[in-house]
Amino acid sequence: MFTRAIRTQVLRPITRSFHSSIPLRVQAHEAGFVFDMDGVLVKGKKAIPGAREALQLLQDRNIAWILMTNGGGVSEKQRAEFLSEELDLDIDISQIVQSHTPLVTLANKENQRVLVVGGDGDKSRKVAEEYGFGEVVIPADYVKTIPSIWPFNDKELLSSGKIIPGIDEKKIDTIMIFNDPRDLGTDLQVIFDILEQDPSTPVIFSNNDWVWANEYSKPRFGQGLPRFIIEQVYQEIYAKELNRTILGKPTKVAYDYAHHILINRSIELNKITHLKPSNLALGQEITESHVKQVFMVGDNPASDIIGGFNYGWNTALVKTGVYKDGDKLPVTPTIIAKDVYEAVHGGIKHLGLL
Repeated sequence: MFTRAIRTQVLRPITRSFHSSIPLRVQAHEAGFVFDMDGVLVKGKKAIPGAREALQLLQDRNIAWILMTNGGGVSEKQRAEFLSEELDLDIDISQIVQSHTPLVTLANKENQRVLVVGGDGDKSRKVAEEYGFGEVVIPADYVKTIPSIWPFNDKELLSSGKIIPGIDEKKIDTIMIFNDPRDLGTDLQVIFDILEQDPSTPVIFSNNDWVWANEYSKPRFGQGLPRFIIEQVYQEIYAKELNRTILGKPTKVAYDYAHHILINRSIELNKITHLKPSNLALGQEITESHVKQVFMVGDNPASDIIGGFNYGWNTALVKTGVYKDGDKLPVTPTIIAKDVYEAVHGGIKHLGLL
C-alpha cells in the first residue's frame, strides 16, 4: 500500500527552512497558522478561555488558519461540528486535518480489506468507509462472530460488532490504528491473529503521541503506548521489525499534507485567482508555496513543536496542555505563551501584521 518513496518521506527530516527567530514583515495572504486542538483550543469537551478570540484575531485579518490534530476516530465533519459549537465559530470541514485524514487520498483503497482499530464504537469503521476503503472490519466483528477469540469481552464491545462468517480466515490487506484503543486486550489479540496469518501485513499507526492532555491534571497515555507494545511483542515473536508506517505529527508527511491544506485555505480566503489549488496526496511534498511564514501552535513539545520546528515553521508553545514550566524542551520555540490567545497575538506581531 505504501511505496518506498512515501516511507522515506515519512521518516526523513526536512532541510528546507521557512521560519525565522527575528521579527518579520509579510502580507496577510503570505501568513498562516496551524493549531493543535487538545490542550490548545479545547480540553476534553470544553473550550479553553481565549480560544475563540484567538481565531477571531486571524479571521479579522484574513490570515488563513487550519486545525491539525493527532486525534482521530471520528469524521472530519463531526470534528468540525463539535469545534464550531464549542468555540461558537464557523469552522469548515476543509480546515480539519486529523492524523488519519491523509489516508483519504490513497490510491486503490476501494480494493482494500482493512482492519481499523480504536475510537468509540464503530465510528472509526464509518470514517474508513467514508474514505472509500472497500471492506472495513473492526476488532468487535471478530468477537461478535467468534466470542472465544477474546473471551474477556463485554456487551458494549459486542454491540459495535457485526457477525461476519469466516472473518478469522479472511485476509486483511492493512491494519490501521485510527485512534487510541478502547479495549486493548481485544485489539492486540485480533491484530496478532492477523499477523500470524501474514507477518508482513502492513500496520499503519495514525500517530505516535505518547501523551495528550484532557481535563485531568496530568497527561494521559496516547497511541504511542499501544504502538510500542505491538512493536515489542512482534519483535519477540518474529525476531524482526514490524512492517509499520507512522503518520501524524511530528512526521514530515503530516506537515506536508497540512501545508497543502493551508495553501488551499489561503487561496479561498483571499480569493487568489492566479494560483491553482495545491494537490492533496499522501507523500506529496511542497515544492512551492505562497504561504511563506507559518506558525505551528501547540502544547506538546515532542509533537507539535519539534515537528513544526523541523519542518521550518515558526512555533508557539502554550502552557494549557501537556507542557508545564520547567519541562525540558527538545528545541526552542519562537514563542512560549500562557495560552492560545497570547500565542496568536504574539505570532501576528512577530509577522509584522499587528
